[in-house]
Amino acid sequence: MRRATPAQAPPERPGPLVAIQRGLESLYRIETHVDISDFLLTAEQQAQLSPNRRPPEQLLLHEHADGLDLALYLEASLLRTLTQHDPREGINGRNLPALLLVIEGVSHFVYAVDRARNRRSLSALELELQAEVDKYVVLVLLLWKQGAPGELIDLLFRQVAYRPDLSPEERTRYAAANAAALCYAEALHRRYLRAQALLGFLTDVRRFWRLSLSGKLSHINIGL
Repeated sequence: MRRATPAQAPPERPGPLVAIQRGLESLYRIETHVDISDFLLTAEQQAQLSPNRRPPEQLLLHEHADGLDLALYLEASLLRTLTQHDPREGINGRNLPALLLVIEGVSHFVYAVDRARNRRSLSALELELQAEVDKYVVLVLLLWKQGAPGELIDLLFRQVAYRPDLSPEERTRYAAANAAALCYAEALHRRYLRAQALLGFLTDVRRFWRLSLSGKLSHINIGL
């Protein structure tokens, strides 16, 4: 008589934050070899490091002779919302605002780590542009079975409001990133999403992710 083999427990499902990090790394075929959870700041730590401005999502960078130090702040309520209303189970008004902020933070983190590992320079505008694109790409993939609605572009890029505590320089940068991402999203929708051409969509966004800022802007202009 054979001894019954105990059934193995299914692998634990990663939380939404780690799932977004792994999803971006898988999408762009990279590995940061770090866990984003190890780089999260508490509200108290953010207040000490950034006393003048404390947004709900913030990537803090410090470049020095030995490399780059970075940390990410995400307001605790954002992660609670995604845990209670997991976007993998559906996107709605309860979790969308939190999801967009978390995607932005994770995008900043993954992009900065990858650029640092590959000794590539990074500008604030490049960081913001890629985050705007990543929000669109992640939502398209989450909603793919529903047909990636065209109104997603309006929601993300036309129906926007900027925080009143932004400096003029920050507001100009965010507006420039938004405008460029809008043009790129419209091109992606026109070229691939109308035809449900997922492979072409993925190929394009993967190429875009690896470009420099000037390369990204040229790629967007070519697609107009």
